[in-house]
Amino acid sequence: MCVKISVIVTVFVLLAVIPACMAEEFFDLYLGQTNTNDAEVWAEREYWNISVSDSEEIDFAPSGLYGLRGGFWSDSTRQIGWAIDVFYFETDSEKVDVSVIPLSFLLMLRLPLFVRDEFPGGKLQPYFGLGLSYYFYDIDIHFQPIISETVSHHGAEFGMQCQMGLLWQFHKEYGIFVEYRYTSFKIREQWETDEWFSSDYTTRIETTLDTHHFLMGISFRF
Repeated sequence: MCVKISVIVTVFVLLAVIPACMAEEFFDLYLGQTNTNDAEVWAEREYWNISVSDSEEIDFAPSGLYGLRGGFWSDSTRQIGWAIDVFYFETDSEKVDVSVIPLSFLLMLRLPLFVRDEFPGGKLQPYFGLGLSYYFYDIDIHFQPIISETVSHHGAEFGMQCQMGLLWQFHKEYGIFVEYRYTSFKIREQWETDEWFSSDYTTRIETTLDTHHFLMGISFRF
């Protein structure tokens, strides 16, 4: 846990000092649709030395997403930048419901096209981003009657995020963009519950969420 907190603190410290060497700042707002690949979800409850478990292939339904991103493009080269991105999405099914908030620190690359004096980054900008994400999640698993109670847990895990998109800067301070992004992280948790009125029990869950996101938004340039 200390390592995870240290990484997040480091990200914010870097974002605080990066503007000194950056020329073009941007802030994006977006929304879209998310589609999570089918995934095997495993859950186990252990009472004393007796365990009950179930594993099922889950077909997740599409859902919406919304979020924001802020960052900077380099003063020395208009093609390299950094960004921090946070958004929210859900991925649900009849037996498994997951809500996720990824916090990502990204290296950004772009190709400035149709460069003008008022558009030093180009009016048309294909771009790519890649980085490390910290996924805050809530998960509910309904495997009744094999597991008698709903398994619920919230936690945070490291994963990755990559994205590619196309931005059209129609004004020196505004642009619109479309984007595809891919996120992936693994949930592997074990915890013990101590209940004074019943037996102590151990719960374990495991799954991997690979998700495709399609979004559009507006970008503000400073």
